[in-house]
Amino acid sequence: MTRDAQCRAVTHAGTRCTRKAATAGFCSLHFPKPKRATLLERAKTAGQVVTTATGVITLIQKAVELWQSLPFGPGPEMPDAYEYLVGEFGPFYPSMPRSYTPGTYGANSVNWSEALDLYQFAKQHVGSEPEGEDRQRQTAEMISVLAERFVDGLPIGFRLMLFNQIGEEPGEGGEDA
Repeated sequence: MTRDAQCRAVTHAGTRCTRKAATAGFCSLHFPKPKRATLLERAKTAGQVVTTATGVITLIQKAVELWQSLPFGPGPEMPDAYEYLVGEFGPFYPSMPRSYTPGTYGANSVNWSEALDLYQFAKQHVGSEPEGEDRQRQTAEMISVLAERFVDGLPIGFRLMLFNQIGEEPGEGGEDA
């Protein structure tokens, strides 16, 4: 067998493998196999989905609680999506936010339908993780993108109060105009 046709791998004994080269100069036994993700790496990827989804649920809960704490007087007539979210999070006894940014907040100044869709999507992924690492990464990224879109759509004053309530400085998680 010519040297070019021989497997180029070195055995544990320190000698060159005597098998015939098949692909890229290696026999089928020594051909490098793609590295499989370790259990820890797979768990980390799966954990991303759960962590991201749980964070989004908390964000929406804080938005609902903040809305309930705003001084509206009798309050505006709220959409069904908002009422559903209030029912999901249970009773909340509002107190004034740590800081208040005056604004004109109507019932539709927050897209409660989008908040409800995001909440349900996140809730679905807290309990069941998608199959495969790529799918899990995509799901975590999708939840993040949808959450950013929701936050970016909030009135600036409300967004600032929400950031203050969850302990995030404006600019850390999104741009402020």
